[in-house]
Amino acid sequence: EWAPYFAIMPQDMDYAAFHPSYLKRESIPGHTNYWDGWMSGLPRCYEHYKGRAGDAALPFNKIYLAMVWLFTRRYGDVSMVPLADMANTEPDALLNVAAAYNDTAMRNFCLQAKRDMAEGEEILVDYGGSSHDPLMMFGLYGFAFSPGDHAAMGQENGVSKAEACSGLTPEEVAIWPDDDDPLVKNYRRFAATHCSNITEDASPNARLDRL
Repeated sequence: EWAPYFAIMPQDMDYAAFHPSYLKRESIPGHTNYWDGWMSGLPRCYEHYKGRAGDAALPFNKIYLAMVWLFTRRYGDVSMVPLADMANTEPDALLNVAAAYNDTAMRNFCLQAKRDMAEGEEILVDYGGSSHDPLMMFGLYGFAFSPGDHAAMGQENGVSKAEACSGLTPEEVAIWPDDDDPLVKNYRRFAATHCSNITEDASPNARLDRL
């Protein structure tokens, strides 16, 4: 019964086009690469799972993909709710639904309209944009809003903007190889918007495509 849901989920090749979890670079500063930390225990867990499952074990890339799904399709302590986890987001002023429970036992999860909505209007839910700094937002979802729609750059790790942008300034990202790699291009867009001027806020960026 879950097959139709999984069939329309983003796959490795989709994430590889824009998402930091699929960046294949050893030189990216550790403080900007959340996924190394989040996935640090996965290889060990996978070997244990593979030892128990034997020939029936799924390949590592499928387990990795499932973890990316879990991290990026979450509302608080609820992950991967079919249909509900496919809503897009925007800055706070444009959000029109909120994650909620419609029962006191907190078992029936739903997206609750914040106002009257027109037929065909896109559902927009909070991804935590205003509480995340741009680097965390980008790390989780592969995009970030304009600087003013997030917490201050570096706030997530308690560091300055200069420290948060270390290794991610436009000049530093410009020398990365693989100019045709869409994920590298996505990092360059992020750097231009959020790390191009360490002493002043960067100019607003255009909305990036997202899954």
